[in-house]
Amino acid sequence: MRCLAGADIGDGTRWRNASILPWLTGTAFLHSVMMQEKRGMMKVWNMWLIFATFLLSIFGTFLTRSGVVSSVHAFAQSGIGPWFVAFLSLTFGVCVFFFVRNRSHLQSEHQLESLISRESSFLFNNVLLLVSCFTVLWGTLFPVLSEWVQGTKVTVGPPFFNKVNVPIAMVLLLLTGIGPLLAWRKTSLESLKKNFLVPTILAMVTAAALIAGGMRHGGRYLIFIR
Repeated sequence: MRCLAGADIGDGTRWRNASILPWLTGTAFLHSVMMQEKRGMMKVWNMWLIFATFLLSIFGTFLTRSGVVSSVHAFAQSGIGPWFVAFLSLTFGVCVFFFVRNRSHLQSEHQLESLISRESSFLFNNVLLLVSCFTVLWGTLFPVLSEWVQGTKVTVGPPFFNKVNVPIAMVLLLLTGIGPLLAWRKTSLESLKKNFLVPTILAMVTAAALIAGGMRHGGRYLIFIR
């Protein structure tokens, strides 16, 4: 992580980061809603993912319209910020109200039976997307929070986001290859051997060939194998 005290570098990056936050939660919902459709699971989770996606969309607009983030990409500062805060608070209250009101209809019909299953792959996928979302949100707000608390703006540069999100993206890429080969409920040992033995051997042979050819970058290797 690169922090530059008192610098404005990265303000435009933070503004663009705000636009990806609802994309991450929305993508998580599109994956986990399949579990709700197939197995009747994660209903509460999905409901809050939808709430979070809408709230983060408004939050991104708040950042650009209120002048909280100073950037050539943002709009001029105005007094509309408090109205956005009030609207976000009201919207969150409405979300909580409807969640409590419909809580009896959100009970899961099934439980997670095995960590080696398609359900678990969707769950891990969601967790990784939300970790990425939290990281981007924290990096986006950190300069503002540091200025409020310490009186000095500490800017988080692109290396911080790359250092955290690139490994997450690599694991997500791996899950896209593994998840469809796992069975619902529980994957048997025979199924694992059938689906993964030959690809694993080919991956090891390919890795040896790439290393012998001079490739040393792990990320490139993973993308090539995928």
